[in-house]
Amino acid sequence: MLKTANTSMNTLQVDGNSLHDLLNQQVPVVSATIENFDKSLRQLYSNEERIQTTIKSINKAINTIQEEAYGLLEDVYFSVSILHDLIDHTRTAILLAKAKILDTSILERKKLLEELGVIAASSTKTVVPITPNDKTLPFYISIIDISACQLNKNIIFVLKVSLVDPKQYTLYHFYSLPAPTKQDDLFSTITPISDVMAISDDNTQMFYPYNCKTITDNDKICYTGYLQTINEDSQCEIQQIIHSGNYGMCQPHIIKTNEVKLQKLYSTTKWLLFIPKTINIVERCPEKETNYSKLSISGSITLEHKCNLFVGIFQLSPDVLNTSTAHNIIYLPSIEFDCCEDSITSHLEDIPYLKLQHLSLDNLNEAKSHLTDIKNTLDNMKKPFLRRHIPWVAYNYIRNLS
Repeated sequence: MLKTANTSMNTLQVDGNSLHDLLNQQVPVVSATIENFDKSLRQLYSNEERIQTTIKSINKAINTIQEEAYGLLEDVYFSVSILHDLIDHTRTAILLAKAKILDTSILERKKLLEELGVIAASSTKTVVPITPNDKTLPFYISIIDISACQLNKNIIFVLKVSLVDPKQYTLYHFYSLPAPTKQDDLFSTITPISDVMAISDDNTQMFYPYNCKTITDNDKICYTGYLQTINEDSQCEIQQIIHSGNYGMCQPHIIKTNEVKLQKLYSTTKWLLFIPKTINIVERCPEKETNYSKLSISGSITLEHKCNLFVGIFQLSPDVLNTSTAHNIIYLPSIEFDCCEDSITSHLEDIPYLKLQHLSLDNLNEAKSHLTDIKNTLDNMKKPFLRRHIPWVAYNYIRNLS
């Protein structure tokens, strides 16, 4: 029994020593494992910091790309808007040009004045009608002839400005009003070739005007057709104007009459009177005293507003003519200064007129809609990177720790 106990004790002693040796052997292993774990943990922390730094760098790069893309999209969006407005602006300009309306959509006022100044400075044989400035610009806008044409892919606006002869001309409107002769009941008259004529102020040239445009109440621009030199063989009406009734070779018509005759001129308050002898006239106006006088010279007379003039037995009114005296009217052609409908037109050869149906904004509107969708997508992308991807980042972080 004692022997068995000793044997057990010895065995236990041996096992204890073996266990002690084993534990002594495991201590370095455990220490090394702990050191490796600590090293791995520190490496993991370091990797986590690098990951966070990398994520921040990626997030910063993405934000930079987003900002650049957003800026680029804004530039594209702005450019398309400008292009859309430009095409709409051009279409409006073309429509106005076809309607013969000069608008700032075609040419700015400042630029138009500059171009008119260049024309005025460079003209030699002809001159501009009046000095171009801010006050006279509306006049130029009213007389400029404009048209829109298309040459290949270019839209051309053609502006035509009238240039005039440096000489000044006086515009005459002729009426065959009988003039007295030495015999009381006989009168002479001439038949003018034209009802309207322009004579230079130096009495050297004349022309028959047409297509006149008004500058002021007393000035007009007229097309000349062609100029004629005035000489002793010129028309009778010219001889009468220049030589004060010396008809030269002209043979006036002789008529015999003793009747007062009259005619209203156009739609104005002017009347044309033929008076063979002195006659009493009475002028009656509201809020004025009645005026009595005598008239012995044929010519034109202007009635004041709401006034009536009694010439012998005839009544002249600024509004209507007494029909009871219609048989005494002198029938003359009522041709105003802008006497003719004729006009000289010129066209640019081989330049077809622009067809507006070729201009369509549907494609631009569709592109603009797509750009708006892209802009909304980029606005969403501008949100912080981590906020949009927190579940994915957390999953990867936990997976790395595990």
